Amino acid sequence: MVEKTEETKVAQILGWCLVAGKEKEYCLQFPKLSVEESLLVSETLQEYSASPEKKNEKSLKAILETVCEKKELILGKEQKQYLVYVLENSAHRFGPLSELLEDNNLEEISGIGLGLNNSVRVFHFRNGWMKTNLCLVNEEWVKECINKMARPVGRRLSFKTPKINAVLGNGFRLNASMKPVAFSGINFTIRRFRNQSLAALDLVKLKVLNMRMLSFLKLAIECEASILVAGNTGSGKTSTLNALFEFMPEEERLILLEETPELSIHKAHIIRLMVEEEQGIELNELISETLRMRPDRIIVGELRTAKDVQAFLNTLQAGQGKGSYATFHAVNAAEAVKRMNNLGAEKYDIASLDLLLIQRRWSHSKENHQPIRKITEIAELDEDGNVRILFEFDFEKNEWIEQEKSQRIAKKVGQCLGCSEKEFAQIWKNEEEQLWKNWKN
Repeated sequence: MVEKTEETKVAQILGWCLVAGKEKEYCLQFPKLSVEESLLVSETLQEYSASPEKKNEKSLKAILETVCEKKELILGKEQKQYLVYVLENSAHRFGPLSELLEDNNLEEISGIGLGLNNSVRVFHFRNGWMKTNLCLVNEEWVKECINKMARPVGRRLSFKTPKINAVLGNGFRLNASMKPVAFSGINFTIRRFRNQSLAALDLVKLKVLNMRMLSFLKLAIECEASILVAGNTGSGKTSTLNALFEFMPEEERLILLEETPELSIHKAHIIRLMVEEEQGIELNELISETLRMRPDRIIVGELRTAKDVQAFLNTLQAGQGKGSYATFHAVNAAEAVKRMNNLGAEKYDIASLDLLLIQRRWSHSKENHQPIRKITEIAELDEDGNVRILFEFDFEKNEWIEQEKSQRIAKKVGQCLGCSEKEFAQIWKNEEEQLWKNWKN
């Protein structure tokens, strides 16, 4: 085991170090270097940076060999292999942070400060927040990594710009700040997004909802209902909304509007627009712009401001397209209506929405902190903007309870398919049976 004094020396040389991992912590598999190896890596990187030769793996290996010759060092095959791995990651990527960026089980990566007592934290999709065995100790090293990530999109963390938000080329979202904005020192948060989006039936497999609820939502989307998915941070709102888009007809024209590209919709006719803060292009402007774009469906990543909410509701009242969709922050359906009302939306405006889906994330117990994600309410809005709960999750029984019967969606389905209320119940049952068949196949 590497002694703490040696860890300190390694950290001073490289700007980071790996400490002894503990149970229930996230331990990186990145090579753990000795002081001598750290000095070798540091000197090689300096030579590589100053070299006029073309920067690639071949020239990096050549410089390592030159430095070893000068120091009269002979590396074993395995040692050379992992040192080259460290050098390549340090020179061309983000050092040990690269390993975290590649792990699809992680949703957030967070550097909360410098020092051997400030481990990098990660949010694991099953285990929630976890400490890692990676510590960052040098502000310049951290700033260099942040700027290396943000450089391709024209962002830079510096004394003049001590706070940045950037959408990276891989779609990940980077937020970083330093003094004087960050009193506790340099920090960063990287939100990762999974490469593979969930399919609609995955929501049932993961127990986010049950098959009866999914078949109801399928009918609602096919019959042009507008839906707002609300919930707390990290509850999976975006993933759920993304999965439900599977039920949209392939030929429809979709306009997708986001501050950060989180949604991954695989349809043929889609236009993506993104907020550009530095040029003063705001989300509400983009939403209003869709009125001139003849969309079938409008999809907004997240409504945050009063202007966003009002612009979104305006598209609904304008009768544009076949439905509008968005995510929002609220803990239940009544709270979602109240929050929109507090943001300046009148109840009769809010009534233009058809459905509210509430999805929540919580820890299972004090002993087991694995996050649970479920749709806890599906609610309709009546013509006065009042909430009618159709499905509600019973926390004590750990099951969904059907509350009131649908009126608004039943009417939409009736208009779309030309069926009575009684026939709607049978159509719904048939949809559920078909989804079960698809599940088994």
